[in-house]
Amino acid sequence: ALPVPRHFDQDSLITIDLMLSEPGVDFGGGQFSTLEVDGALKPHAFARGDAAVFVSHKYHCVSPVTKGVRHVLVMEVWAGAERRCGHRCERLSGLCPQEGLERTAVGKDGQETRNTAVSRGEEATGER
Repeated sequence: ALPVPRHFDQDSLITIDLMLSEPGVDFGGGQFSTLEVDGALKPHAFARGDAAVFVSHKYHCVSPVTKGVRHVLVMEVWAGAERRCGHRCERLSGLCPQEGLERTAVGKDGQETRNTAVSRGEEATGER
């Protein structure tokens, strides 16, 4: 549940929620709503496979699930340089301290190579 009506997805541009469960069959409750300009909570129904796409700064919430399990894939579109770090990076610009520490690549010979290096241009060490 995300019962706080004034929740928003900070710093991302667009949020996409894809319903993976079937409401009323897989779960009960779990109503997705948005807080409108007039202060009213507007419920939005979606079935399995439906998606809600909205600007991330729009206030939204989800009521508690009363039975079963509600699965939703939540995706956010962010501005800025592509990140390759495996966490939700808090840095909006510049290099992530964890980015580039470990990457796996496939060479021309089809072999995987794990490179350990920092992204500040230091020489990589390759291991196969």
